[in-house]
Amino acid sequence: MERPQDIGGKDYGLVNPDRNEPVFRDYWERRVFGLSFCTWLGSDVTLDRFRQFQAALPEDRYLASSYYERWLHAVEQVMLDNGVLSEAELETLEGTDAPVPPARLDASELKSAALGMVDDGAPRFVDADAAPAFKPGHEIRVLDIEPRIYDRLPSYLRERRGVIDEHYGSFGSPEEYAAGSHSPPGSHLYRVRFDAEELWGADAEAPGDELCVDLFEHYLEAA
Repeated sequence: MERPQDIGGKDYGLVNPDRNEPVFRDYWERRVFGLSFCTWLGSDVTLDRFRQFQAALPEDRYLASSYYERWLHAVEQVMLDNGVLSEAELETLEGTDAPVPPARLDASELKSAALGMVDDGAPRFVDADAAPAFKPGHEIRVLDIEPRIYDRLPSYLRERRGVIDEHYGSFGSPEEYAAGSHSPPGSHLYRVRFDAEELWGADAEAPGDELCVDLFEHYLEAA
């Protein structure tokens, strides 16, 4: 299963970034950004599940949607999951008479909570059941596993060999968070260094170039 958001290593032509691109191109994007924070804080949705809703979009819609259009889709899905909207109401954009679930935070707390999330991030250290299998300097091979709707493994790394650069600690499994779990098992996270030629072969831009990628232990095996 190919995922539309997994575009690493694919040829989409040259990227021509707008050096003067504004943070928000239109007012509605600003509103969606703010609404997303309220959605995260006002429900029990995890960040990975929010991302999973975007990743599950059909390829044609995903690639045709702008960044904040994908965010808006995820907000809609959270509201559907929580019973705030029905599919029919979403289609007609009409108001809903469904009972609103009790808020997890008082409205007066949302601002400080949202600013705290922006400033501090969302650290999710979770103790793993076992000691880390690898240490810096260990050679590894990325497993050739079937891509899921949502994971943190770029497909172009499958079966490639690299070297452990750093062990960050253990974190909750992103796949389990995306599935709705709030207490997933811990998995060790590493920075892995790859030679460009290992990844791209003769297409590597320059001999000696390297790429570092953060990968979970359950994506790796000893080389």
